[in-house]
Amino acid sequence: MATKILLAALLGSCVTAQTPPSFEFPSLITTTYLNVSYPAFTNAIVPGQLLDLASVRANPAPTISFPAAASDPSTIYTLIMIDPDARLPNGTARQVLHWLQGNITSQTPFVLNNASATAIYRPPGPPPEVPTRAHRYIQLLFAKPLVVPEAFSAAIQARIGFDVESFVAAADLGEVVAANYYLARNDSLVSNGTSSAGGNQSTTLPANIATDATPLAWSTIVLGIVSIILMGGML
Repeated sequence: MATKILLAALLGSCVTAQTPPSFEFPSLITTTYLNVSYPAFTNAIVPGQLLDLASVRANPAPTISFPAAASDPSTIYTLIMIDPDARLPNGTARQVLHWLQGNITSQTPFVLNNASATAIYRPPGPPPEVPTRAHRYIQLLFAKPLVVPEAFSAAIQARIGFDVESFVAAADLGEVVAANYYLARNDSLVSNGTSSAGGNQSTTLPANIATDATPLAWSTIVLGIVSIILMGGML
């Protein structure tokens, strides 16, 4: 009986959020995966993957795919990309808007005309810091057309100081239908690899980042454990 309870708990852990752990915007959490890929990387981004900053910056806007979009041609989507881990010189945390693309038609991959975006795609640019911090770059997809509230025009133009939760509410974008995020950091001032992750997380990250590193998903680990249990006849 205890083993069955453990198994249920392990299987339940496979359903994980595609937004970051301890995400500070509870209204924007989703468990639906958004496919985000860059030409420099062979595979689509795994949520939480640490990407080589130079490789990401050398690429144009990423390709965004959401297979469910093909099932309803009438749906219009909006995409937002933010960095919630920027700081002012005095240390005050501020969000940075990296991309705001509205009125995306239902096809996959999406055809995104960056030149016509409300806020054109801006690649990651975390500043050099000691200790270095990995910033989170979060992509959020909404199944509604974009109508920009006039009160946010200045914030969109400024980029820094953007408030994604307030904007989503004011623009009536509804719930996030899919999301993804990756990490990037600026190692130019350090070489020992000691770093902190974005938000409230702390970790030690490797000094050398593979340009196509795909971390092992927790769901894979969990399913492996379940297989071992089943083979051992413990159920």
